[in-house]
Amino acid sequence: MKSDVQKLESENQKLKSSVDNLQTKVDYLEQESRRMNIEVHGVPETRNEDCEKIVKDLASFLEVDIDLKRAFRAGPMKSDRSRKILVELKSEESREAIANAAKRNEELVASRFSKSWPSKRIYINENLTGYRANLLHQTKMFAKQANYKYVWIKNYNVYMRKTEGDRAIK
Repeated sequence: MKSDVQKLESENQKLKSSVDNLQTKVDYLEQESRRMNIEVHGVPETRNEDCEKIVKDLASFLEVDIDLKRAFRAGPMKSDRSRKILVELKSEESREAIANAAKRNEELVASRFSKSWPSKRIYINENLTGYRANLLHQTKMFAKQANYKYVWIKNYNVYMRKTEGDRAIK
């Protein structure tokens, strides 16, 4: 009887390990399928809007040429804020170009594109899987408690650094 329980416990542990490995592979494949996507946050939602035109206007403002595949609002409707715009690009170069230009531009605010929009910042982020978005959120919470100054995403990996000049932790 004891031997049977030990065998079942051992088999259960192997299955848990196998499930963990499969979840890691699925997350990797899902993230890989998003490698040419970005998310645009902070653009007010309007009736009959043209998300592709909005993204092209953003790229023009940032002085970046992009190969746009499509752009659309994603996520559930919320009364207190606008949904993100999910942007699918045709190349990783386009994704990198617009993401890097947005990070360098402090003047990327909604009111620059429409006078009726508020002067709130527009953010362009990587399109993360649920697992990686949660990991980023948890890392930011930890960093705040542990007095880490920097938390960021690069190539879909989460990094943090305590102070300027310190080595980044992945």
